[in-house]
Amino acid sequence: MKRKLKNFLSLTLISSVLLGSSVTISAAPVMMADGTFFDAEYYAQTNPDVVGVLGTDTTALYNHYVNNGKAEGRAPYNPAIDISSLVDTATYAASIDATLRDTDSSYLELKTALPGSYITFGTYEQDNNKKNGQEPIEWLVLENDGESLFVLSKYVLDGQLYSNAYSEHAWNTLPITWEQCYLRSWLNNTFLATAFTAGEQARINTTFVDNSLPKDFHAFPDEEPVTGGNHTFDKVYVLSYDEVIKYFPMKDIWYSSFGSPVNYDKLLQATATPYAIKQGVDIWSAKDAATCLSYGGGYKNIANDVIGYVEKWALRTPYGSQTCIYNVGASGSFGYRQATYDNATRPCMRISIK
Repeated sequence: MKRKLKNFLSLTLISSVLLGSSVTISAAPVMMADGTFFDAEYYAQTNPDVVGVLGTDTTALYNHYVNNGKAEGRAPYNPAIDISSLVDTATYAASIDATLRDTDSSYLELKTALPGSYITFGTYEQDNNKKNGQEPIEWLVLENDGESLFVLSKYVLDGQLYSNAYSEHAWNTLPITWEQCYLRSWLNNTFLATAFTAGEQARINTTFVDNSLPKDFHAFPDEEPVTGGNHTFDKVYVLSYDEVIKYFPMKDIWYSSFGSPVNYDKLLQATATPYAIKQGVDIWSAKDAATCLSYGGGYKNIANDVIGYVEKWALRTPYGSQTCIYNVGASGSFGYRQATYDNATRPCMRISIK
């Protein structure tokens, strides 16, 4: 009830203002703490005499309206605005907020989130201290289409194998697709139930997941025909090669020790939570950098620049064969590895904002 009341009073079309706070004036009527709608910008524009004495501070203007302006017949907002629609919006948003927990971004924050911004939604163990409970999950907004947010976890959250299908040894990986893999099952069962309440799960869309191979896909020589497998419907999944290309410009370039240019995007350079590292996620270390420099590996020119980043986080797209998958390396560029070796998990999903 406390969360519901708090968010109802703070809802606005653009931002919220609580009585008694001093913030920048907004461009639309907001519901004040006493339930009155007030547009500080409009009030300032139509009452220059008040501004001349009090300035444009929202609290000062509202206090003037309550103590003097209302009795003097001054309008608290543009009379042409249909306040009933604002009330309906606030009421609907409050009903959505009631399904979210206090650590989640509010419905209004979700609805107005822009690509490149971060929101919080759900909780998961991250600091590796289970005694203090799970921590709020931060998500990078990749897209806001007006009906849903497409988001990617800011951090690598866990260390789960993409595939556990192998013969005798992990290096003898069996052919696998996203539809069949262990990671898909884990995300849509264990992770979903652990990270999200029933109310939060209801706001996560069941999404059509396209598992087509990239247009420029090349199979390894002498490999059996490779397929991305059947398309699936998932609530939580991991990015594909094509989705990385779509949402990350990869306009920056680093040069390998062989002199060849490699495109990357800094947002693809992931860091891992302490819990994920405890679960086995590999982090590029100073020792790795020293080793790379000693034998001249591909990372030689940037070996020290990528210390602290996750070595490889898994995508769902096959690479070259049915036993390998694309991943993103510590440099923020593409790589690949056997499916049974990749264990850095950076989930993505669509959150309904309708």
